Amino acid sequence: EFKKGKEEDVQLQAFRLTITDKNVKAVEEVASKIVERAKGRAEATPGLKVSGIRRMPTKNLKITCRKSPGGNGTNTFNRFEMKIHKRVIEVECTQEDFKNIS
Repeated sequence: EFKKGKEEDVQLQAFRLTITDKNVKAVEEVASKIVERAKGRAEATPGLKVSGIRRMPTKNLKITCRKSPGGNGTNTFNRFEMKIHKRVIEVECTQEDFKNIS
């Protein structure tokens, strides 16, 4: 039973943050800020665990398309490439702590 003045036992949960973007610097900056906040919060909250920035493999999306719309002329192609960078951060904490971290 819950009585006034006593704290409830709050369960720790595992959260996984996935950060993706085309810009590497932006992904690294955001990920490091989140880890910094989590580590600062870990000093005040016992049981809070942070497993740092995990770098996932970069996805290279490539599209090759024809330059001339009609099909006549020299066979020339445009090659477009987009790289998607991904970082994963795992945090084990209460839901209230997670709201403050992210």
